[in-house]
Amino acid sequence: MKPEAGKPKRRRDIPTSDKWDTTRLYASHDSWLGHANRLRQSSEATAQLFADTIPTADTLVSALDAYDHIMMEAEKLRHYAFLNLTVDALDHTNRRQQELMLQLDAAIEEAWSFLTPSILAIPEETLRHYYRDSPRLQPHSVRLERIRRLGPHTLDRTGQHLMATYGALADASHRAFSALVQTDMVFGKLETPVGSKALERSNLSWFLRQPDRTLRAAAYQRYLGAFDAHKHTLATIYRGSIHQDIYQSKIHHYTSSRDMVLYPDAVDESVHSTLIESIRKRLPTFHAYFALKRQALGLDRLKPYDLFVPIVKASPVHIPYDEAVGLVCASVSMLGRDFCDTLEQGLLDGWVDRYGNVGKHSGAFTASCYLSDPAVLLNYKEDVLQSLFTMAHEGAHAMHTWYSIRHNPFSRYAYSILEAETVANVHERLLASYLIDRETDVQRKAFLLEQQVEGMLAKLLRQTMLADFEHQMHCGEEEGRPFTLETMRSVYRDLLVHYYGPDVDFDPLSDLEFLTIGHFYQAYYVYTYPVGAAASLVLADKLVAHDPEAIESYLALLKRGGSRYPVDSLAAAGCPIGSSGTYEKAMDEFAQAVTAFARALENVSSRT
Repeated sequence: MKPEAGKPKRRRDIPTSDKWDTTRLYASHDSWLGHANRLRQSSEATAQLFADTIPTADTLVSALDAYDHIMMEAEKLRHYAFLNLTVDALDHTNRRQQELMLQLDAAIEEAWSFLTPSILAIPEETLRHYYRDSPRLQPHSVRLERIRRLGPHTLDRTGQHLMATYGALADASHRAFSALVQTDMVFGKLETPVGSKALERSNLSWFLRQPDRTLRAAAYQRYLGAFDAHKHTLATIYRGSIHQDIYQSKIHHYTSSRDMVLYPDAVDESVHSTLIESIRKRLPTFHAYFALKRQALGLDRLKPYDLFVPIVKASPVHIPYDEAVGLVCASVSMLGRDFCDTLEQGLLDGWVDRYGNVGKHSGAFTASCYLSDPAVLLNYKEDVLQSLFTMAHEGAHAMHTWYSIRHNPFSRYAYSILEAETVANVHERLLASYLIDRETDVQRKAFLLEQQVEGMLAKLLRQTMLADFEHQMHCGEEEGRPFTLETMRSVYRDLLVHYYGPDVDFDPLSDLEFLTIGHFYQAYYVYTYPVGAAASLVLADKLVAHDPEAIESYLALLKRGGSRYPVDSLAAAGCPIGSSGTYEKAMDEFAQAVTAFARALENVSSRT
């Protein structure tokens, strides 16, 4: 059942069929609390059995098996608390539950803080004997190899214990940001063609796509105005997050925050640098598109609230949720009937929390739990085409998780963000190709080609710019050049001007946009979007062509989970991410997409 237009609902008013059923995890909050209390006691008691020594292969296997059991149960508890909080941050019970979960996580980490130093203390020759003497150790081999690789960055038992007690504080900045932005901020209402409509983080894109430029400007300025009112607080929170990153990197003997984030996945820092350098070299390609857009809209200069409005005035989009599921599944038909049936059933029956409500997390995500089905959060809107692509994106994450769980033990089912974003971008690309190839209406086809260009633009240009800004912020603090709000705004404005070029004229508040980016609180996350987008082009083109080997290698990528490092895993699937050639190909594809759209736009003009 779709929600009433223009009227945000409270969580209790959302139909059961449109939201997660968390009772599949725990029957009630009290049931969850009982399990949490028992797990805390079990974790402490079990950890004490192994805390002193790991003298034999059998003891090591038993310790790892026990730890996995504790962590699987903790993940399930965390999953339940997280899902409840993200759909209704206004509910006191949900907020309290999340705080209790943070305490439980810290207690488990503290109790088991001995495990990694104990493993590192085992001599290499002894570990080889363990593998020979105990086949039961083999499922843990990937984790053991990764633990030992991180040896130089792992503290001794005392240090690990101290860091475990500190763990609950590590996410304080992100939680403060979320509480302020998701719960406390109010953006008011604006008059629209469909009546008075509340402006929210989850529907800003709807306002920015409206044909009325005055309305777009009002929404943009109202939105950033709310952040302007809290700019000093938000800047302080963000700097606090950067300081946390730097502190952690120093404590663990990394050369930088970037090194700390990339090293565990064996991603060389050059991958991040190559991305930024490659996209910067091709900025004129993006600028040419902005010039095309400015001319097509008949404007002297583009303003930031003009960047998302469609050039092509196609008929209004109206794609009911069930129809969207059908389109998403049809676009991946080359992956086989089992794949499509699983995806369809999941999207229709229980995986997805479909529509927005007051207090719900804006945007979209997929949450994984080894003991449960994937959980997909959407804020689906029938009249926004991007909602369809978001469904495809998150559906890809869900299927990635579904396959990984069924082909890997718990210790290696979690895959990297790089692999995740590559897979999700593949599915967006497949959906775009499916819709464009089957569209016969000239104007609608031009509209779809424009949306394809805009999607590539968002990933390759905007997300690279954000990665560039984030890196400059961390480098400045690490090099002893602390930023104030004013200098942060100056850096961000310079990047806006540089990346978007001469045809875009930014507003006085545009340089506050960086304060709205929640992903900045997960350091060096945003770079995975453009890397994944670029890498996905290679795979998607082969899948569209129904290449049997490509289909097999793609499904193998989904099944690998976290069993290999991401650079190696993606290379095995045919996606090299360490080469500038990958980004050159992506930019060439973007240029071709712009050319195809320009031709389609001429066809539309010739018929009007």
